[in-house]
Amino acid sequence: MSNYDVDYYYKEELLTKIYVRGREVTFENYSDDVLLVAFGVRTEVTYEDLEEFYEDRCFPRERANAKDLLHGLGLDYYEPEAICRKTHGMQFDDFMWLQFSDEPQVKYKDIKIRD
Repeated sequence: MSNYDVDYYYKEELLTKIYVRGREVTFENYSDDVLLVAFGVRTEVTYEDLEEFYEDRCFPRERANAKDLLHGLGLDYYEPEAICRKTHGMQFDDFMWLQFSDEPQVKYKDIKIRD
């Protein structure tokens, strides 16, 4: 397991910084809005909670064309963290996204899928 950080944004506003150290996960919120921050009202999370968070930022496993989407991302199987690393966790229905500290750094304007 590796060590890395994940910044969770609403457009350009940092909402939560997540620190992953092996299987230990801690985080710091930069917003008081529990509907926006990564883990809501929780003050502690597990690695499994982080995995669920990643999956929530992905297309559904059961999606009809999931294999085609995975192929387009260069992935052989459904792995939420890997999908989030490729897509920055972007979804069409909100403006949240992820920045991984061990990946090339981008700005919201470079990856946004709508205004």
